[in-house]
Amino acid sequence: KVNNRAALDFERVSASAGSFLQITDFNDLLNLNSLSSSVVFKADTLVDGAWVLTLGTDSNNKRWYAPYFEGSSPCQIKFRYANYSPIFVTANTNHNIATSVAGSTINGFQGYLNGAAVDTGTLDDDVNNSSSTQEPLIGALKLTDLKPFDGKIQEVIIYDSDQTNSRTAIIADQGTYYGITTT
Repeated sequence: KVNNRAALDFERVSASAGSFLQITDFNDLLNLNSLSSSVVFKADTLVDGAWVLTLGTDSNNKRWYAPYFEGSSPCQIKFRYANYSPIFVTANTNHNIATSVAGSTINGFQGYLNGAAVDTGTLDDDVNNSSSTQEPLIGALKLTDLKPFDGKIQEVIIYDSDQTNSRTAIIADQGTYYGITTT
């Protein structure tokens, strides 16, 4: 539990061993240019190379990593879309809401941590449909290179649409329910 609410506990044994969830029969339907996700999580440790949510694939630059941890001095919470450089903030072990939105409303990709904008990227015409052979994972990067997350995940929401106009309300609802201060 985190803040007296149920949570799945993801254990990282090593960079190649740990717990994760695989979502089947889902990924090829996603349009990464019109997608939104929101994850409520709390890292137990800050580990370089730990993925919380992976949609899409690194083949053909059809990435949706939202979020993941990378680096050690300091470790950063990063969001990565398509072939663009990651956008990031300094990592923490607080109770967090990581939200990502891509779509025509903002004509790009935007990452948010607890409601605060992290940065933006431009839409990539090459990722209109992920057509990925990799199944989405919660708590890991990919089956052949796990890079598991070490911490608690309480909620994952994935919308196959641009939720820019609803993003503030979604984050506020999650913040209220899980006791997370949002901006």
